[in-house]
Amino acid sequence: MMEIMSKEAAIERIKVDKKAIFLDHIIGRLYSVIFNYNKDLINIFYYEIPSFQWVDSYKFYKIHFFDLNRFVELANNLGYFVIYSQTAYNSFKANKSILEEIKKLKEKTIMNMPYIKRQLKDYQIIGAQFMYYARTVINADAPGSGKTIQTITAILLNKYADRPYKSIIIVPNSVKYNWKNEFDLTTDELKVMIMDSNYDKRQKQYEQSTNYDILIMSYDSFIRDYDDIASIFDPNIFVIDEAHRLANRTNKITQIIIGGKTIKKSFLRICKNLHSIYLLTGTPFVNKIEDIYPLLRIVDNGIYTLNGFRNRYMKIRECEKTIIKNGFQKKIKFPIILGYKNEEELKKRLNFYMIRRTKDKIINELPPVSFKTIEIEFSDEERKIYNNLRNEFKKNVNPIVLLKGNIQNPELLKWFTKAQLICNSLELVEEAKSKKSSKKEELINIINDRIEDNKIIVFSKYKKMIDILERDLKEFNPLLLHGDIKDIDRQKNIETFQKDPNKRLFLSTLSAGGVGVNLTTGDSDNIIIILYDRWYSAALNNQAISRVYRLGQNKPIEVIIMRVKDSIEEHVEKIWVNKQITASNLIDDEAIFKMLSFEQLMDLI
Repeated sequence: MMEIMSKEAAIERIKVDKKAIFLDHIIGRLYSVIFNYNKDLINIFYYEIPSFQWVDSYKFYKIHFFDLNRFVELANNLGYFVIYSQTAYNSFKANKSILEEIKKLKEKTIMNMPYIKRQLKDYQIIGAQFMYYARTVINADAPGSGKTIQTITAILLNKYADRPYKSIIIVPNSVKYNWKNEFDLTTDELKVMIMDSNYDKRQKQYEQSTNYDILIMSYDSFIRDYDDIASIFDPNIFVIDEAHRLANRTNKITQIIIGGKTIKKSFLRICKNLHSIYLLTGTPFVNKIEDIYPLLRIVDNGIYTLNGFRNRYMKIRECEKTIIKNGFQKKIKFPIILGYKNEEELKKRLNFYMIRRTKDKIINELPPVSFKTIEIEFSDEERKIYNNLRNEFKKNVNPIVLLKGNIQNPELLKWFTKAQLICNSLELVEEAKSKKSSKKEELINIINDRIEDNKIIVFSKYKKMIDILERDLKEFNPLLLHGDIKDIDRQKNIETFQKDPNKRLFLSTLSAGGVGVNLTTGDSDNIIIILYDRWYSAALNNQAISRVYRLGQNKPIEVIIMRVKDSIEEHVEKIWVNKQITASNLIDDEAIFKMLSFEQLMDLI
């Protein structure tokens, strides 16, 4: 039977009964834990309860709502009994009720939507109401499913409910104008300002910022200005687009948001009137399951400690190695992740914060898409140069590995990059002294055959390759998207491609075209996407394809993958299949190499 008493009475009880533990409510979903000091008991709680943590400023331990039942059960099994304060008991019931309500919000539309100029799909209404009600949310819908319009609608829901709704939206620099365009297409009720990339110009903008509802700025500008944003604009809603960039908890922006060794006060702490956080990402798990940890810390700072997260969900072996620093040997310990555990529990907890609808869940809303791979044969000249590289690689890679002591070093990656460049065009390889490219010749044939009836988008990893294609396809007057294109010109090129029937060809780097860009053409044209070369991360390739395969594109889409036979392009795919290496969640293009054995690396080129 549950026992409830005041804090004063409970503390007196603990003084005389060493088996008593007192639970009190702190704030939100956090609870304090008070008991007689017992080192063994503390170690057990640290290992078994992911959120268990000492709060030095208040001199008590804290745990999260999600861990309450497990904590009480564990304490009882160890011979302890738990006393609740009345506020702890009441908040536990309230949080349980909220959890049930959030489950309902994901199943059907239950809220009236504000007026907007565009038609929302049912699943987008569900997403917007979930974001509004849950407040701290990871919207992980598939790329192209409309996370932007859901976010704008959620902000409007706050406005219509008389909640303060001033919003700061942090985005990759390349998509600032795309976000502004989405606001203009959706509503006339929100005043939006794009923050300039120039620091001095931004300072003048801040003087006018109180006249605006929404500020849109780049990651770099946020890193420099976060103190000013908190003190001058004082946002109520914090939105981060492409939030998987925060997966590395040592990133400067991640530390600014949640706190770190060099950050005295985190952004979330200095924003006094912040009530909602919306993290937007199509790839919430980047390379591994622990990548979700920083995102969870942002939406709910007390949910886990890092050690608690690792102990609960990761199978770890502690290892030790010797390094030489300043001429002295030093032993350091580091963890090796062997696998994962308790995934179902983590999934249930994520469900409280995350909404995720994959493409297969909304397939009826999207146009037909087909994929085909075109195999290209090297010319004799190209094959000779590639085989020379292969022989040099096999001759030199073993000493490199032995010297460095591991297979994850930049010198190896240079070999792989050079192999990719040879596949694209000998013009990219200086010592080849040739412009031969069988792949480029095949691309030109495809474009000549298909461009009359289709708009064509060509993606490449390499900006230099895009430059070559621009030169050799100048008769088609292609539009461009890459890192050297100014922000305002990027949006102009995108809109021209969408609206001008005479502009049939678009050339883009994968990095510039893979994030937050909308290349749909609506009802006007069929589209062919050509992956001239690819990331070795399927998630990154899918992001580029999703610039077109998304809501608003109503005509069929054809994806053509260009691949050179008996080359690194073909060999990587064989390793994916034969070794069952999961590439679908990778976002770091070099991660695939870090997952391979020495023998697999030797077979790549």
